Amino acid sequence: MRPHYTPGCRHHCDLAFHCRTEALNQGRTAALGTAVRDDLAGIDTIAKALDLTDGRMHPSRDQQDITQALRHAQRIHADLHTDTA
Repeated sequence: MRPHYTPGCRHHCDLAFHCRTEALNQGRTAALGTAVRDDLAGIDTIAKALDLTDGRMHPSRDQQDITQALRHAQRIHADLHTDTA
């Protein structure tokens, strides 16, 4: 069963830590927090987000904008690391 974990679950559910562990084990974006999950709408796994970012996966029409944003963030990250090296 796919966990429907959100960080807010910790405040009202005794099983939240179990669901969080399951979400992490399954590589779900929800394990990274609600903001990340919402920003990556339609991309439910961390692996899929990385595959889209690196070009290993071709984005669907619905994923094109977020894929561009992920690739832009990757370029910024790479530039920052190049400047500090």
